[in-house]
Amino acid sequence: MKVSAGLQYSSCQIRWIFHCPGYIKDDTITVQSTVKVIKESRLSETKARAAPAVVEATNEEQDAPPEYDADHLQYDPGLRSPIASYDVNEQDAVRRAYILKGPNQCYAHDFLVREIYGKKRHFNFVWFHKYQWLEYSVAKDAGFCMVCYLFGSGTSNFVTDGWRNWNKADALDKHVGGITSAHNKAQEKYNLFVSGGPSIDNVIVKVSNESEIHYKARLTYSLRCLRYLLNQGLAFRGHDESEESSNRGNFIELLKWLAENNKEVDRLVLKNATGNCILTCSSIQREIIHCCADETTKHIIEELGDDHYAILADECSDLSHKEQLALCVRYIDKLGRVCERFLGVVHVASTTSAALKKAILTLLSDHHLSPSQIRGTRI
Repeated sequence: MKVSAGLQYSSCQIRWIFHCPGYIKDDTITVQSTVKVIKESRLSETKARAAPAVVEATNEEQDAPPEYDADHLQYDPGLRSPIASYDVNEQDAVRRAYILKGPNQCYAHDFLVREIYGKKRHFNFVWFHKYQWLEYSVAKDAGFCMVCYLFGSGTSNFVTDGWRNWNKADALDKHVGGITSAHNKAQEKYNLFVSGGPSIDNVIVKVSNESEIHYKARLTYSLRCLRYLLNQGLAFRGHDESEESSNRGNFIELLKWLAENNKEVDRLVLKNATGNCILTCSSIQREIIHCCADETTKHIIEELGDDHYAILADECSDLSHKEQLALCVRYIDKLGRVCERFLGVVHVASTTSAALKKAILTLLSDHHLSPSQIRGTRI
């Protein structure tokens, strides 16, 4: 299932997470509860699609109905073919046919008695009332799950071999499990299939179409402000970035100024932006700055190519007394100009020659630069 729940620009990712709380309860899986919904809207489609299923067949085969016809499908859950074995374009027709039939709950069957741990036990038809998804296979004397067969992955024991431990009725509750269990996910798909409502994929995509346009515009305006501050070498953050602050920092104040002078910008940013996608928090600022840094470094490496270069390195300690090493590269571009470009800064454990050498080689390796191309150093 492909869900368009996020957008990606360069290495910057903004994700929306959709969560639907609440427990997924089992719906009644009977002919009476499903025929009314499916029969009018989908039975005709099932028959229409079933007719041309056999295209190039013998006369004898053409007289026989398709195998997914509701009247000719294998009803015993222990003998029927997996949903995945049908043609992908016909699987929904098979599902509708089985739903119209309803689960194989043979109340009047004379259930086989087996001795389990010294006691005679057999399948109890009362379980059919409590677990509407439960089916019984006469051929295998085992219980199966209808919704997991129709919409599950096909790996559950209630789909492959069946459940036969009549002395452990709690296995039925364990199969249902919690909200995120495989059974409840299959049950949710079943409910959606029966109701005929739009899938969560389509709902999210419809919302995302408009959100994508607004998001791209909002991100563009933020990038314009960020590029200006980066180009001027100005700080981004403010001492107090709360809405009550008189000066919220260069980035937010510049974005506010842009909004005040452009109605289109003002319509999408800051107070008029979506609550969870304002793109002004510190983590978003840092992430976009890192994206800009990555793109800038990528351009420098592409400009340098396989040519020779020199390195300029300088070590100093910051306010927290941590030793840091800054590295620049010096090279001649394709126009014959001398270029000096900042490559990065890394923390070093010590200032010994071995530690500095290791830090330099690591930084060069991270940017796929070969030390063999170095033709000069200044440290």
